[in-house]
Amino acid sequence: MQRSLISLIVGGILALVAIGGLTYYLRTTQNPAASSGPNIDVGNVVVATSELPFGTHVSRDQLTVVAWPTSSMPADAFHSVEEVFAGSQGFDRIVLKPIDKGEPLLKSRISGFGAKATLSRQVPIGMRAVSIRVDDVSGVAGFILPGDRVDVMLTRRLEATTPDSSLVTDVILQNILVLGIDQLSDQDREKPVVARTATVAVTPEQAQKLALAQQAGTLGLSLRNASSVDQVPTERVVQRDLAPNSAPPASRHVKRAPATIQVIYGGGRSEVAPLPAAASPSTSAPVTQ
Repeated sequence: MQRSLISLIVGGILALVAIGGLTYYLRTTQNPAASSGPNIDVGNVVVATSELPFGTHVSRDQLTVVAWPTSSMPADAFHSVEEVFAGSQGFDRIVLKPIDKGEPLLKSRISGFGAKATLSRQVPIGMRAVSIRVDDVSGVAGFILPGDRVDVMLTRRLEATTPDSSLVTDVILQNILVLGIDQLSDQDREKPVVARTATVAVTPEQAQKLALAQQAGTLGLSLRNASSVDQVPTERVVQRDLAPNSAPPASRHVKRAPATIQVIYGGGRSEVAPLPAAASPSTSAPVTQ
């Protein structure tokens, strides 16, 4: 009797252990994160649902709220869509710096929080924005867009006092960043635009060169490959370089008639005689005797 009671108790204990083990297994299987480590605190952050280029007017359908770890949450992030437009007083929120899809919307990247959507925010530190005149030819038929890199060429006529006073072309600047075409500064723009001005980012010294070059002659732009950023040696090109293999015109020898002198004698008689070698070959005059 006592042995049966002990067996019953041991069996009950084993059954409880089995039930506990099964319950733990089911819980860990249904919620693997419970055994992966400590819980991570998250909060709400407003992100962009699509790419927002510079100058975009922000609308509510371009934003959404997602969970974001509080440990890596930006300090100037928005926590609700209503917070983005709060206090706008009817003015649109404008993108000041490009925002990628899924990237948090920050106060420093849209207008209405102490900044304006101006081109000055696109100018690299230490550089200057300078606009130069272009046309459909010098502007590469409008295929130069904001964000491209170009070389700047100057074509001018040298002064008449120089040995070669023909037209010459010099590359005066290389690997220059284009900030805008006319009044467009959207770097995501893909369609070519035939423009009248191109705004480029240059150093203060390069800005002086561009200002002087626009008065000295005609400027042209040559579009660079996106991966070509090195300075390359260049040489001045003059008109005679357009046909370097052409021979100079052959000299023409003009056969001059021998110089003569007409001698007139008394009585009306005259005769023509060769001019002495000491006299000028262009002299021919009658002599009366």
